[in-house]
Amino acid sequence: PLAPERIVTALSATADHVRRAHPGEPVFVITRPDGLREFDGHPLLTPAEADAADARAAAVVLGDGETDLSYENLDRAFRLLRRGARLIAMHRNPWWYTARGETLDTGAFVAALEYATGTRALLVGKPAPLMFRVAHGSLAAEVAAGGGGPRLRLHEVAMIGDHARQDVGGAQR
Repeated sequence: PLAPERIVTALSATADHVRRAHPGEPVFVITRPDGLREFDGHPLLTPAEADAADARAAAVVLGDGETDLSYENLDRAFRLLRRGARLIAMHRNPWWYTARGETLDTGAFVAALEYATGTRALLVGKPAPLMFRVAHGSLAAEVAAGGGGPRLRLHEVAMIGDHARQDVGGAQR
């Protein structure tokens, strides 16, 4: 048995990064509504707030937004990025399998915003090294807090995923 809080996902790693890199600063997050819970306690701009002519955000975060990755939300993100927000991607997957079959994924929308703004997104989720450093650091701190013992080494950590290149390849690197 494994408690859910012990599992590090691209979403949880991104929320952790946002808290550390932009403490107390508003961010605009485009993800599924249940994914927004990972950002509890951090100031988030609503779509209506992002529409304001003077709206500012420290970062725009994209990931697993499905229908929330709409033209309207991407246009809001575009304007915030043009005003100085940092573009952060939970992942760059170009597509994934759903009940409907192959489906466009977040990476395509990240690429569109990079192209439109001339900026490069910070990739926090897999296969980025930052994702694996966050996961290892979190687990190592838990082991150290649990009574010391030897330091948790990288080869003692398992990666479970569903994508050979993004998940397994990232973990191996």
